Amino acid sequence: MILESYRKEINSGGFQDISSEILFFKTQKQLPLSQLIYYSKLHSFYVQAPKGGKKFLTEFINTKLKKLNKFFLINSEFGEYIETNQSYLDAFYFTREFNNIVITEALLHFRNPDFNTSHDFLLGEVKANKLFIKFLKQQLQRLDSDYSDTSESKNELKWTGSKAGLTELIYALHEQKVFNNGNTDLKDIAAFFKEAFHFDTGDIYRTFSELKSRKKSRTPFLEELSINLLTKMRDSDY
Repeated sequence: MILESYRKEINSGGFQDISSEILFFKTQKQLPLSQLIYYSKLHSFYVQAPKGGKKFLTEFINTKLKKLNKFFLINSEFGEYIETNQSYLDAFYFTREFNNIVITEALLHFRNPDFNTSHDFLLGEVKANKLFIKFLKQQLQRLDSDYSDTSESKNELKWTGSKAGLTELIYALHEQKVFNNGNTDLKDIAAFFKEAFHFDTGDIYRTFSELKSRKKSRTPFLEELSINLLTKMRDSDY
């Protein structure tokens, strides 16, 4: 690990002067450190992310973003110091002479007193959190894309037939026992069709009673379904 190699090298040789120490903790150490913190945050995200769908995941991500915004608000002065390329406090922030280490979330996991300055971990977390915010926003965009109004999808199927016809089909499939080897309740099949075809099946038991009271054919939809299929087969033979 790069950071461990750096630590051993510094413990054995130290720095030539304050400038080289500042350069190391402010710049050289930051790339592997910020990446370590960033990927640790990614790992935690994937472990903790809820699996309940868009609503729960969106709330989870927004909570993360609020926490990150609070982090940057609390550390706004230091953030501005870094963003504006200031250096007048570098000896205080990035040398080990000063021991008032700023405790950060990352430091709680990776703290090493012989290999930290008061603010090097804070800088690493600033850099990592910027990357993490970008990642979280990309996840929100991906959620919007993946779950974008499937009801308006070009490939969506809507039932445009009658409620009576759909009821005939639901009852026929239930009696044919084609779902789960016949171990499926009628109401579950009706609920599936309602969701899949975005059609309110209403009270299928009442509709079924109305079907039984028909004076002519009780199953005109199923009969027409069979006739149309046979016609298609016949026509395709020529």
